[in-house]
Amino acid sequence: MKTDINKTTPERILTINGPHRLDVIEQILSTVYSASLNQCELRILLHQSYAPLILGKLGDRSKLLREKYSLHNLTIHPTCAPHSTERVLLIQSLSPEKILSCLQEIFININQHTYDGDEIILYDEM
Repeated sequence: MKTDINKTTPERILTINGPHRLDVIEQILSTVYSASLNQCELRILLHQSYAPLILGKLGDRSKLLREKYSLHNLTIHPTCAPHSTERVLLIQSLSPEKILSCLQEIFININQHTYDGDEIILYDEM
C-alpha cells in the first residue's frame, strides 16, 4: 500500500473491489457533498474495453443515461491515462443519488459482458 500522497491535487485514487463498492462510493459522495449546493462530480478509472459499453454506438447509450438520470455530464476520456489501459469516466449531476443510480446501471451492464482479455495496466500517478 502506498503512503506517499500527492499534495498538489485534491484528487485521490481509491481501489474498491467487492459487492459493497457502491456503498463505499455513496459514503464518499455523501461526505464530500453533504452540505454542498454545487454540482457533484465523480471520476472513475475503468479499463478501456468497457468504454463502448458505456458510450454505445455513436454515443446513444451515454445520451440515454444522461437523460434517464438527469446528468449534466457523462463522458469517457478519449485516451487512456498515462502508462495504463484505464480511461476516466466522468459523471456530473446536482444529485449524488443520480450519480449512484447511473453508476449502478453501468456496473450491471459491465458485469453482463465478458472481459476482452487485453492486458490490464492500472494507472499510477506517481
